[in-house]
Formats: sequence, structure tokens, C-alpha cells
Amino acid sequence: MCSFGCLVDLKSALAWFVEDKETEKYLDGKLPIVECIDGSYLAVDLKKDSPTKGSIYACNPSITLTDKMVTTFDSILLFIKSVGECYKQRVYALDNGYFNIDFDKEYGIFKLFNPNSIYWLDDIERLMIFDGKDWKKFYMFRINILLWDRL
Repeated sequence: MCSFGCLVDLKSALAWFVEDKETEKYLDGKLPIVECIDGSYLAVDLKKDSPTKGSIYACNPSITLTDKMVTTFDSILLFIKSVGECYKQRVYALDNGYFNIDFDKEYGIFKLFNPNSIYWLDDIERLMIFDGKDWKKFYMFRINILLWDRL
């Protein structure tokens, strides 16, 4: 368990993967491994010829403000190490039955362990990677937040 959700059981993940391959093709050769209650998820790239094979992608439009999947962890091993480090540093804690997260510490650990993943880049760095249309929307959203904070 981490801020992205809980592991998807293998049977459900494979069913989701096979169904998508035959219909929507949105996963594009990525196997869902973690799912959150808000519908966002993490998926590992399994495509043989992919330059990001083994990387983990996030589908989280409410955060990225795009429907594109974004690299979040450089590999499965670094995902496990990142989450493990969060537990080691007590970033995650159970408090009266609630799973509490220190999001600032988690962000720092995830960014440190996964330097090649787009998800952890600063807004301006990400701005240079995605196409203008999605990033205009994202940038305007960020400007509105900054202006709102100053009111």
C-alpha cells in the first residue's frame, strides 16, 4: 500500500490487460499493478520493443491533467525500493486505523529513486515534454492555483 493505492490481484490485472488488448487498447501493452479507489492506476510497460520496457506508468488525469500515461517509476525494482524506503523512514503510518502519508517526504523519496520518470519532474520541466494543448490546460490550472493562493 502506498499513496497510489493497493496492488491489483494477478487474476484481475490479467483480465483487465487481455480485455483492453482486445477492445480499447488504452493500456498499450502495460499491465495494471496498483489501483486507487478514484480509478487512477499504475501499470508496468511489458512491450518487447519499448524503450521504457519495465518502467511503471501512472494514469492519473486528476493530477497530470492529461489522459496520457506518464512514467512514474523507472522500474519495478525501483518502485519496490521507493515504497520500501517510505516505510523505512516512516513516511507511511497507521494511526487509529487510518493510513497516514507524509506526502512531502514521499515525493522526495520517489523523485530521488526515479530520476528518469516524468511524474516527478517540476511543472516547467514537464511542460517541455508534453504537447502544447495538454500543457496549456495544465499551466493555466497551475496559474489559477498560484493566483488563488495570493488572494
